[in-house]
Amino acid sequence: MPEDTPMSRLRGKAAEIRDERTGGGRKLTGAPAKGHSWTPFLRRLCSSDEENPSFSASSSSASVPTDVFSEPCSMPLVSAAEHNSDDKASSPAHSTWSDSEEEQVVGPTPSQVPPPLSFRPDPGGRLLLPPWNPQRFRFWKVHMLAARSGGQVELYLDLMTGGTVAVKHLPHSRLTDSPQAYHEAWPGEVENPWKEIEIMLRFGFPGPDQLPGVARSFGAFCTARGDGMLVSEYLPGGDLFDIAAKLDEPGYKRELQVVPIIMSLIQAVRALHARGVAHGDISLENALLKHGSQVVLVDFAMAVTENLDATTGRRGKPSYMAPEMFTQRTYDARAADVFACGVCAYALAMGSYPWVSTRPGACLAFVFAQRFGLQALMQRRRLAATPRRPRTPIGECMSPAFRQNLVHMMSMDAARRPKLHEYVSYEVLQKGWAATD
Repeated sequence: MPEDTPMSRLRGKAAEIRDERTGGGRKLTGAPAKGHSWTPFLRRLCSSDEENPSFSASSSSASVPTDVFSEPCSMPLVSAAEHNSDDKASSPAHSTWSDSEEEQVVGPTPSQVPPPLSFRPDPGGRLLLPPWNPQRFRFWKVHMLAARSGGQVELYLDLMTGGTVAVKHLPHSRLTDSPQAYHEAWPGEVENPWKEIEIMLRFGFPGPDQLPGVARSFGAFCTARGDGMLVSEYLPGGDLFDIAAKLDEPGYKRELQVVPIIMSLIQAVRALHARGVAHGDISLENALLKHGSQVVLVDFAMAVTENLDATTGRRGKPSYMAPEMFTQRTYDARAADVFACGVCAYALAMGSYPWVSTRPGACLAFVFAQRFGLQALMQRRRLAATPRRPRTPIGECMSPAFRQNLVHMMSMDAARRPKLHEYVSYEVLQKGWAATD
């Protein structure tokens, strides 16, 4: 008679789900100089001996309407990748997958997390990832495509920890053999998969540098074909884009729902800034809800780790890009992150984007905001009338404190935005939002 132990049941579950292999979740479409500052960190690792209520994900963004102020839903919240086919795709576990008829495999507890695996050098001195172990990770299903990188996000069962993990599968044609080889193959490219690996290994692994606002990482590996496999925790709760679809209509009740989430997002970004890292691609899709209102960040391929106050290259998605990216030769990457956080806060509160794009001349709403200010835009744009409510300016659907915070965070002048890395404590950061609690 076969033994009935937790591991035997787990192996049985793995055998069942391995045979399904059906796609799940919505599918999204959508160089640094030699001697980069994070390269010494990678080389140190080598020394180790261890190897809106009205929006939906299916909606698509149309061209900018003639009257952009009639209703906020004229610029509905759609997935950024659907919004712009040239935009990059999401990172591990960026959209929720759930099946009420199929048991979810819970993730591992911290005590189950194995020690971090590190990079190791080959005889030629290149930086290599440890080998992928198909006996440990059993394929479950394709979660979503990562169009820009040419890869995809997949779900696996981790037999070592007993949990489900999300794996960002990076083809060798994009990853290349090493960070230096990537710089040579993709000169001037702001999206760097080796940068994402470095950030996740440094701040996602349990250890002294781990940050609660970064998704937990279980390692980065290399397949026999040379593909990269970046493993992180799977969060079935979904990203903030998913969460926004479940909230009440814009107003006081919705504001109370989103403020704790916004605060957690800002705290996660603040912790990165305090350690000399700017995310570079803050968006609803790149922020996952872990439990309660705790937000964790993913997709660090556009992160900035040196010369943060003199960054070059345009980063982020069209609605989230700070305007100075188009008007200045260099910009402060931390201020650009704050601007993107403001767009996230607006979108969570209103269920729509404030504008389609910040590219000069691309969106009439943004042109209006640049000329007259965000306050004027929120007063000019109105919510559609309902049986219980007349047409109402968006600004009147927010508390004064919330509205003022949006104005500060999305200031067209980067110098006027709050400097999160200078805030001495979470309480100081929270004080400005107290009136909305």
